[in-house]
Amino acid sequence: MVGSDATSRDGGLDAGRLVADRLVADRLDAEHADVIIIGAGISGIDAAYRIREKNPDLTYLILERRERLGGTWDLFQYPGIRSDSDIFTLSFPWEPWKREEMIADGGQIWQYLADTAHKHGIDDHIRFNTLVQSADWDWTTHTWTLRADRGGTTTV
Repeated sequence: MVGSDATSRDGGLDAGRLVADRLVADRLDAEHADVIIIGAGISGIDAAYRIREKNPDLTYLILERRERLGGTWDLFQYPGIRSDSDIFTLSFPWEPWKREEMIADGGQIWQYLADTAHKHGIDDHIRFNTLVQSADWDWTTHTWTLRADRGGTTTV
């Protein structure tokens, strides 16, 4: 059931909030993820898509410190915020921008990111409200150990 908390700024579905509400990402076990991506902004979403495209057998998890995806485009929400570059610079080649605007406002860019992550199933791999505290490399096992805080609970 989609409540008012799962709606976007323009009244459509907010894929990031919907996934957070359903806690879909909680079903993923970070200890068994092949790849951990830190941040669910433009670069994190692109990295997830590229990993799945080039290595479909790898599992991945995106750790996002905020409650929604979008990075800068979620963080800054003041009136008049917009891209200072044409949208084609910011959009993904694997999911082209389809709107007419060449210079998009912040809300449009955020919605594009949320819709794209949802369409490609990337949002299912995001663990929201998770702050990475440290990443330690172990030369003997050739593995990283991440420490992350999620609502007062530290996980390794």
